[in-house]
Amino acid sequence: MRPYFLPATLLFSLIGAAAYAQTTPAISRPSATLTVAEGAGSISLPLTITNAGAAASSVQVVLQALGTATAGPDFTYATTQTVTFPAGATGAQTLTIPILDDALPEEAEYFVVRLLNPTNATVSATANDVLVYIRDNDTPAPARAGGLALSLLQSYQTAAPFSGSTQLNSAEIAAFDASTKRLYVANSVGGKLDILSLTNPAAIAAVASVNIGSYGGINSVAARNGLIACAIENTNPQANGSVVFFDQNGVFLKQVTVGAMPDMIT
Repeated sequence: MRPYFLPATLLFSLIGAAAYAQTTPAISRPSATLTVAEGAGSISLPLTITNAGAAASSVQVVLQALGTATAGPDFTYATTQTVTFPAGATGAQTLTIPILDDALPEEAEYFVVRLLNPTNATVSATANDVLVYIRDNDTPAPARAGGLALSLLQSYQTAAPFSGSTQLNSAEIAAFDASTKRLYVANSVGGKLDILSLTNPAAIAAVASVNIGSYGGINSVAARNGLIACAIENTNPQANGSVVFFDQNGVFLKQVTVGAMPDMIT
């Protein structure tokens, strides 16, 4: 096979392009989001540069028509500001934005600036926005209405919670149904749904205990208007689980297949 030689002009062009790609200065934002308290006075945006060259580099930081904070009432900013890095710079150049402290109770606000139009440098087209949150300091914390005093009214313990050191029953997740004044308890260790009457909270009474073992393992329970829903894990945790519906007395209504290891049903 005869050797092939690249033309000298093409060879030097390729070498030059590779060298340029490796050494072109790149200017970066500090992070995608920054947060400042309204009373802080200002916020700093430190911009950094890599591969700084023999000539100065610069980038424009342009305020975007986005956000809920307004230039003037909430912060001070010209539409466009330019940040310049001297030749051979290795440190950050910091842009300081004054934050104005008003006396208006309001939600947190934000504004967005974008790095654009670099000179003798590059800027990532997908990581050039900085979103600045301003936390309000004018909304007072609610005053305490009075002292809170709690006292034990009643408790309920499932039958035989332990046998020696072996746990037999548990009360993991509880859901109260105001329409029936009943408490539905996910007894995951015992594999049951325990139903308790809270008609008289000072005298909690057991209503029923539904065996969940034939469906799988109970992870969670929710109750509303006499309809009870239980999140059931398959005996094979990697297989699909189900949501099983009961009436207020624990009578089976329907079973619906869901993803693996369902939990926190609401």
